[in-house]
Amino acid sequence: MIEINLLAPNGEQAGAGGSPFAFLGKLRRAKADAAQGGDAEDAPLPEARRGIVLAAAAVVAVVTLAVGGGWWWQGQTVAELDAKLKAELADSARFSAVIGEQRAVIAKRDSVLGQLAVIRDIDGTRFIWAHVLDEVSRHLPAYTWLTSVSQTAWTPPVAPRDTSKAARRGGDAAKDAKKKAPAPTEAAMSFQLVGNTADIQALTRYMRDLESSPFVHNVTLNRSAVVVIDNREVTEFTIDAQYQKPDPSAITTAPVTLSVR
Repeated sequence: MIEINLLAPNGEQAGAGGSPFAFLGKLRRAKADAAQGGDAEDAPLPEARRGIVLAAAAVVAVVTLAVGGGWWWQGQTVAELDAKLKAELADSARFSAVIGEQRAVIAKRDSVLGQLAVIRDIDGTRFIWAHVLDEVSRHLPAYTWLTSVSQTAWTPPVAPRDTSKAARRGGDAAKDAKKKAPAPTEAAMSFQLVGNTADIQALTRYMRDLESSPFVHNVTLNRSAVVVIDNREVTEFTIDAQYQKPDPSAITTAPVTLSVR
């Protein structure tokens, strides 16, 4: 059993007036004496404990550095993400107004295009009969007159379908819209002429002139027969024909100032 004299050499306590360093020196000497007088297995224990303490301290230091470094890195990442988020939100707010204006302009454009298509359909068909009657009367030969001009068939024009919205969506919607959209066609009209002529050659010439017209095609003789009108034999004929849209170069227009006089 180790006994330690806590009294100073002069009989006073070290804490009262003696030097504490002398007390620590005695304590170290007592531990050294105990280590020399103890078993051989107990001698290396202070060195092993010192290694364990150093290793634990090193592990604590490494963990502290790792945690601190991870915390710093995550803080930097969060700061960068916050900056990017603020920038994206600013861009979204700015572009949302632009997208809204673009959609409004596209809606107005689609409305105007629809109105123009209706106007184009009306304007493209209102002069059909004017051109047909002009060609029928202009090429009519002498000693030939018409008793009936009638329409036998009418196919309205098909305007091209607006597929801009489906095209903007893209994918299968655009393909389906293109497949379902009917091909644009022009107005088609068939008419029939019934008349009489005193010269059969004049009838042949009349059909040839109608066929050469840029507004008429598919001229065919439906029937012809000899009839008696006012005690005279004449040839009664029925001609079938179709209207066709002419080449723009075949249409002659007049200035507005001349058309209103």
